[in-house]
Amino acid sequence: LSLQIPEYLKLFPTAAKLFASHLYTDHSKMANFSADVAWLATRNNSAFLVKRKQGSNKIQLSKESGNLANVNSFKYSGICNDKKIDICAGGAADELLIAVTKGSGEKKVLKGGFVNVAAKLVKELDGFRPDLKKTALSKAAYVHKSLRAAKAGVKKSKK
Repeated sequence: LSLQIPEYLKLFPTAAKLFASHLYTDHSKMANFSADVAWLATRNNSAFLVKRKQGSNKIQLSKESGNLANVNSFKYSGICNDKKIDICAGGAADELLIAVTKGSGEKKVLKGGFVNVAAKLVKELDGFRPDLKKTALSKAAYVHKSLRAAKAGVKKSKK
């Protein structure tokens, strides 16, 4: 890769070195702090946070990827936990796409129909995050049902 340093930085060699080191730094691996600290920083202030009021109750939901229940809690947070599961529709018309990210950043993708993906998901979650097994299967069933409904189309009633 050729380094493209702006002309005005060539006059200042120290600034040029800083600019070059900034270009080739992997910023996703720079911050090393615990998941608890990340949760404390993001639990009340996040771009993914959605606050709703239902009667006298206030609920906080979250739109982040990797959050299975869409609830703003540490257990389900996709930002704060290293071990996360993301379930979404993808691939063919009736295919689920499940991404399981382990702590080392290794991502395993499960594809296929519902029965095959559910069996693979149960096998993958054994010993990984057993607390999320029931929620992950529930979300996989919900997404699969929405795919089937979208494939069937909307039926119009005759009046």
